[in-house]
Amino acid sequence: MKFPLPPSLLSILLALPAWAGETGQQAQPLNQPLMPRTYVYDCPDGYTFSARFNDPPHQVQLLLPAGEMILPRVPSASGARYSNGDITFWGKGEVAMLEENGLEHRDCPGQQAEAHWQ
Repeated sequence: MKFPLPPSLLSILLALPAWAGETGQQAQPLNQPLMPRTYVYDCPDGYTFSARFNDPPHQVQLLLPAGEMILPRVPSASGARYSNGDITFWGKGEVAMLEENGLEHRDCPGQQAEAHWQ
């Protein structure tokens, strides 16, 4: 016995591929990890750094003027926060904050870019 789909559900299912394509990104299967994404941040104080997000394993790879660091993700009330205890990166939307050696670089806008290490 066949059960036909209601017209409203059928139209939603048929439109899904179009919705996925509107973002300009390829849809990935649910069982596949997200592709790493790299952003370059230019802070108002002149500090510039790059961040590559790897989900999973839920970490960020920072390319700082002092060198490269990998920080694990830590709990955050809002946004995504990564820290190793000495360096903390917190991002929400396209703006980030980096705390390094007691100095805070705030309100750093980021743009997606190719990774420096690729």
